Amino acid sequence: MLPAYLDSTNLQAACSQKDIEHLCEEAKKYGMAAVCINPCRLPQARDLLANSGVKLCTVIGFPLGADRTETKVNAARMALEDGAQELDLVMNIGRFKDREYINAAQEIAALLHLKNEYRFILKVIVESALLSPQELVRATQMVGDSGADFIKTSTGFSTRGVSWRI
Repeated sequence: MLPAYLDSTNLQAACSQKDIEHLCEEAKKYGMAAVCINPCRLPQARDLLANSGVKLCTVIGFPLGADRTETKVNAARMALEDGAQELDLVMNIGRFKDREYINAAQEIAALLHLKNEYRFILKVIVESALLSPQELVRATQMVGDSGADFIKTSTGFSTRGVSWRI
């Protein structure tokens, strides 16, 4: 079934408790892989999804990726303690564009280090709309080499989503 491979997401700033209830009920009804929500909604969704088989996902550094690494690590730890099973990390795009590749890779490594304490999936969002073709190749290589579980193309909050044209 296709829904078992898809996440159901609501990352809107005005997302209410009722919105989370609706999202979780739909995810359970259709057998979605996960719900992806803002970190402040994790405890509510954790309770709503208990024993459903639907995973709990949240975002780190969303939507700009411009938080300090320490802030992202602390946010990730709190999210994992609140029950998140998947983390969508927004790469620090500004630092990456400044060619601070080691810093960008170290940030991913810092979150991956949490796997010593928690079981979770780490997905890295590279925000492809903001990268040149050469930067996109470099970002893809970096994420692939990092040990992260997945690479994602966009937050959906930038100038555009994924595109066949760069």
